[in-house]
Amino acid sequence: MEEPKQELTEEQQALLDLIPEGDMLTFLELPLAEEKMEMTCFVAVHSMLLTMYENLSDMPFYSALEDATGVHMTFTAISSMGDDGTALSLMIAADDLTDIGCFGSGLTQGIDNAIEDGTIINLADYFDYMPNYSALIDGNDAFRKVVTTTGGNVAGASQYTFDNTAIYRTGLMTRQDWLDQLNMDAPETIDEFHEMLLAFQSSFGASAAYAMDQGGGIYTGYSGMGAGGTYLTRAFGTDGGDFYIDDNGAVQSGWLAEGFKDYLTEMNQWYNEGLIAPDFPTAVKAMSDWTDVVTGVNGVIATHASEMEEIKAVADDPNFELVGIVDPVLNKGDKLTLENCFVEATPTGGYNVSGSCENPEIACAWLDYLFSPNGWLLCNYGTEHESFEFDENGVPHWTETITNNPDGLPTGVVKSIYFVVQGPCLMYSPREFDAYTQNMIDASDIWASNIAEETNEYPHVITLTGADAEEYSAIMGDITTYIQETGVQFITGTKNLGSDFDEFIDSLHTLKLDRLIEIKQAAYDEYIGA
Repeated sequence: MEEPKQELTEEQQALLDLIPEGDMLTFLELPLAEEKMEMTCFVAVHSMLLTMYENLSDMPFYSALEDATGVHMTFTAISSMGDDGTALSLMIAADDLTDIGCFGSGLTQGIDNAIEDGTIINLADYFDYMPNYSALIDGNDAFRKVVTTTGGNVAGASQYTFDNTAIYRTGLMTRQDWLDQLNMDAPETIDEFHEMLLAFQSSFGASAAYAMDQGGGIYTGYSGMGAGGTYLTRAFGTDGGDFYIDDNGAVQSGWLAEGFKDYLTEMNQWYNEGLIAPDFPTAVKAMSDWTDVVTGVNGVIATHASEMEEIKAVADDPNFELVGIVDPVLNKGDKLTLENCFVEATPTGGYNVSGSCENPEIACAWLDYLFSPNGWLLCNYGTEHESFEFDENGVPHWTETITNNPDGLPTGVVKSIYFVVQGPCLMYSPREFDAYTQNMIDASDIWASNIAEETNEYPHVITLTGADAEEYSAIMGDITTYIQETGVQFITGTKNLGSDFDEFIDSLHTLKLDRLIEIKQAAYDEYIGA
């Protein structure tokens, strides 16, 4: 028998009408418990927030969340930019997880194994307490496949941005003012990119025209935000070495792809020409340090579109201007078959509930609030009269507290104070345009413009289970260590691509890379047959 629909007030109906997924959602009965609940949560936040708030529960976002739900969270917080995973590893090793937290990256036994051994719970067992999150899963098959593990579990609450305007938030940028002075167009191919860097070097003295990151553009698990990333590797048909699916449905490793050596050869040439900083393998910079680009050391960087104006604001050159550029291709008109985008939702989920949580029902209901109608407003806009106002049509828009912060706080920081920047909630991507200038919008469109309609991505939603997960983790750990030790040496010339590369490939086979491909293939075959 179908349950009767909620009787809504005029205000509630108006709120639902604003939400693209509104017809799936349910207003929760608040607070979640008769008496205030005490719970604990593990989060990674911007390092600046750790200096601004002794207790994260005092932040406007978490304070409003507590007022609504009646749940007081005590936070164990780390810096999202400075921690290497040690804090989480120690918590897991000590069997001392908080009630709720972003545990996924530390569950090396595999996400399904973590549920089986009781480290975290299967949220699907508590969907009676999660009417909104479960409705989004039931109502969108693509989202269901993303958040459901191979073992059929729902391990965590994941960000939901389906049925929204896609905004590519991060990509390559270059100096438009330099291009104008050189009478050059933005590059589309690797050769044009190279010519641009040489021109920046010779005409403007850019001593590291391309801001390569520590990882050298090689997939090693490195999570830095330099221009290296894997932005250039896609032109050579390899996502920095990550796994992909070939045209015959076979899993391949990007490290073994012919294009991987071509990429390293190109980067070695750039390094020898002085287009890449000589100390790039060891250089560590904060994400908010734009000194090199505003002083003309770098001509190409990668960052969020939302930070384009912040970077311009700290430049002394009044003509300084950034523009988004595409990830280059080899030949004019090519489309990239491997995609550069953030993962919107994952099988591990943004927030998990630990198996030791004494009140999993309340924990799950607290998570569900983030996907409820009121949670949508809080997570995307914050608090009325502080971080947003309704316009004459009843549509919320960010105030200057967010778009032009009077205290000069970085946009990413001030957003985090009032609402969710990126994380487990019902995200509304078009909200970003409240703070976007036209060049930011253009950059987002540019980054998405040369991606092929059908790509060769290995589905990141596939999870490994049981012995396969343990074996994969052990082998991948050894290979990652080897890649981190030797990969960038081909770029710097410490290892010779002519005489040493065959040994490099042989070593990958010795380290059982072929076994990883077998494991990935079996998981992929099971996934597409589901």
